[in-house]
Amino acid sequence: MSNEPENKNWDGEDNIQQDFYEDIDEMQDNETEDDLTEEEYIKAQAYSDEIAGTAGAAATKSNWLKELYEWTQAIAVAVVLALLINQFLFAIVQVEGSSMVPTLHDKERLVVTKLLYKPKQHDIVIIKSDVLKKHIVKRVIALPGQEVNIDSKTGDVYVDGVLQEEPYIKEKINPARIGTKYAYPFVIPEDTVFVMGDNRNNSQDSRSIGVIPYSEIVGKASLRIMPFHKFGGLYHELKEDAGKQQE
Repeated sequence: MSNEPENKNWDGEDNIQQDFYEDIDEMQDNETEDDLTEEEYIKAQAYSDEIAGTAGAAATKSNWLKELYEWTQAIAVAVVLALLINQFLFAIVQVEGSSMVPTLHDKERLVVTKLLYKPKQHDIVIIKSDVLKKHIVKRVIALPGQEVNIDSKTGDVYVDGVLQEEPYIKEKINPARIGTKYAYPFVIPEDTVFVMGDNRNNSQDSRSIGVIPYSEIVGKASLRIMPFHKFGGLYHELKEDAGKQQE
């Protein structure tokens, strides 16, 4: 019997075994090529750290810019709210001059309420005067349709024929300070008020600059906040006087 088949089978097994060992050697060679030397490892680690550091710096910068944006946005909102409050709700003003002595004095600071304000008698108001080109503070003496009269001899003030009790004034009007703007008695026109300073003999008011249109009234002075030792309301004299009249 011929042995060729056996030789062919043996040769096939040998080839398979040879290919197996060649694959093993190739895998070992590849593994050797993938291995890093110590120097290469250090360089690779340094590069990795550099990339991580760059990414960290970028993240920090991004966070800083985000925080800056948020602060800017918050400040912008606060400014807008402050402007809206100042325009429509209330404001803080500083008294200039002595025309409202003894009630108010120079450099005192007041809170002025604006929202839906409608002038009333005896209110202290802030006025943006078109005539004087500045803000002034005065007291409302008479309203639209009321008749105001100033006695040229005594300096007494009458509204609709009623003598006004004015515990807040420094002194009565000097006859020389009655003014020539109007002939009294005088009826106040619609949408205007007649105002005077509590320091009657040292005040530019309706006696010289005329009645004040509603459009020029900024608001009512409702609270004194400076100086601190005088912190409080501005109308206690009127309340005390009303109490005495009731007694």
